[in-house]
Amino acid sequence: MAHAIRSQYLGHAERVSEAPHWAIVAVKWCVVGILTLPLGSLPLVLTVGAFLGPRAESFRMVAVPFFIGLWLAMLVCAEVLTTYFPPAPRR
Repeated sequence: MAHAIRSQYLGHAERVSEAPHWAIVAVKWCVVGILTLPLGSLPLVLTVGAFLGPRAESFRMVAVPFFIGLWLAMLVCAEVLTTYFPPAPRR
């Protein structure tokens, strides 16, 4: 019985570890983006807005929804990839 459970666990771990390298890299980039985008978007919008002068308001009206959409897209991408390629258990 214990041998059957162990072989099932090892078979599952082998399948999980077959996640392609691009999926692992994509999830890492999504996590980095999810964590750093809120910190970097405000200074970027304010800096570019200072250079645009009177046109800054129209830039902000486009930039803020863009950054929110980008953040949500990274969140969904990371969620889909980790659902399709679940992380391998550590030993």
